[in-house]
Amino acid sequence: QNAIFALTNYQKKLKRYISRTTLEVESAVKLSGVQVRRIVNAFAADYHIHFVKVNVNPKLLGGVKAKVGDRVFEDTVISKIAQVKEAIIG
Repeated sequence: QNAIFALTNYQKKLKRYISRTTLEVESAVKLSGVQVRRIVNAFAADYHIHFVKVNVNPKLLGGVKAKVGDRVFEDTVISKIAQVKEAIIG
């Protein structure tokens, strides 16, 4: 039972570590290697990035959404549309 507890605890810590050191990037179109490196370099100053996931999400319409741990940085067309909608509707 102690071994199961230890493994469960280790697994939780490992998941937290991976989450804090993984940069997840979403874009409406496929990014080039140079573009991905620029994004990674921009985050590397403030975060210890060990893993990078890049996904294409056409629903974003344009721009980039990036996530490290529980921090989300979004500069997408769809987020701008939502901001305009909120400003108009209130």
